[in-house]
Amino acid sequence: MKDPFNNVPSEKYKEKRVTCPECGSEVPGTFRFCPECGNAMPAVQPPPVPPPPAEVPPPPPARVRVNPDRTEKSFREFNAVARKRRRKDERRSILPLLLLFLILISSIGGGVYWFLRKAEETPWDSAVIEKPVQKTGNGTASQPPPPPLTPAPPAVQPGEAPPASPAPPAVPAAPAATAVPAGEIPEITSPTRGVVIGSNVNYRGDHSLGSPVVGKVSSGNRVEVLESWTSDEAAEAVTLTDLTLTSGGKTVKIPRGKGVNIAGTSGTAGKVKITLPEDKAKTVYEVSEASLSDAQAWPWYRIKPTTGKEGWIFGKFLTVLDVKDNSLSESALEIPLTSFGTNRQELEQALGKPSKTTPKKLTAAQGGGTEVTLVFPGATVVLHEKDGTSEVRSLAVTSAKHPLDGGLGVDIGRRDVLALLGLPNDIDKGAEIYRLDGNRGIRIVYENYRVKSLLLGRLK
Repeated sequence: MKDPFNNVPSEKYKEKRVTCPECGSEVPGTFRFCPECGNAMPAVQPPPVPPPPAEVPPPPPARVRVNPDRTEKSFREFNAVARKRRRKDERRSILPLLLLFLILISSIGGGVYWFLRKAEETPWDSAVIEKPVQKTGNGTASQPPPPPLTPAPPAVQPGEAPPASPAPPAVPAAPAATAVPAGEIPEITSPTRGVVIGSNVNYRGDHSLGSPVVGKVSSGNRVEVLESWTSDEAAEAVTLTDLTLTSGGKTVKIPRGKGVNIAGTSGTAGKVKITLPEDKAKTVYEVSEASLSDAQAWPWYRIKPTTGKEGWIFGKFLTVLDVKDNSLSESALEIPLTSFGTNRQELEQALGKPSKTTPKKLTAAQGGGTEVTLVFPGATVVLHEKDGTSEVRSLAVTSAKHPLDGGLGVDIGRRDVLALLGLPNDIDKGAEIYRLDGNRGIRIVYENYRVKSLLLGRLK
């Protein structure tokens, strides 16, 4: 219950308490008398009221300037700087891509240029090119054929005197060059087999150097040979060396192995006129006769590869095989096999003393007797001796100093061998083989289209 002696305190004195000076009790500051002892309480001074803070005038409001022209000008200046920086950054980012693109274009352009140059310099048919050889006036090495046989004297009738013996014909001394027989390469009259002997050889749509290339074949590829064709004009040849041709201020470089057309003879000795098949202007150049192969030296063959189209290949790069397995005649083997004799005495008289002699006794199953191997410089002969007789079993020749009877010999051209023996029966490890039977025949190894070595007689 509220004290009746106390007035209603003011709000600002509500919480103020003072100590009664009489009894020491804590008396609220709003009481005028102590409720414990009734003593009058001293008046409580209200706390000093701080003066109100001086009013600070508010800052004047910021002046807002509305100037569209200035705003637009600032925006343009900022945008120009930003655009410049942005373009610079874009240029920096696109620079590597541009550089990579230029490198790619340069690589492609360089590759195309290299391919075109190589295509221009690639030999027309093959990388297998024969080396230039020393030729005689007619373009081939020559040696006189074997001396003709002396005719037998006529029979003497009874009562008649025998006629005087005719003097033997003079035999000219054999030159150092090997014999080259007259004759032509056999033509193909029926389909047969063939083996490519040139590397990366072009074959064409027709039997002409100007005909387009329809395919390529490589060394060792076996093909079917359908027919052959030989030019009657002898107008084509192959370069044997790299040539630089000049005519009317025009200079052309052509590599060895390129096919050219013979345009005629030159007024200069040892020179011939040629044109290039791809030259539509038919510019005539003069070159040395020794730098070209023999004109019309090879026929063209129409072939059918195992894969690809049919086409025509230059005969120089193909070994055409005979349709028969054994086509060599007995005389074609025996004549060159016995060129130096059939016993030791004759062999030593023709070839000199052997550098090595190796005898070998044969069993009865082998025919008995003794087999003797005689090694001469550039030639090796195997003799079979029995009961006072001897027989040449095999003859190997590796030197052009030993030409054989019948025209064969080391260093003669492959074309000349074909003219002599015809088409081979097989090709084995690069050697062309002419067989008489299963064990005997002629084995020929070529190097740059010339005979490197010959093996006659026993092949195994």
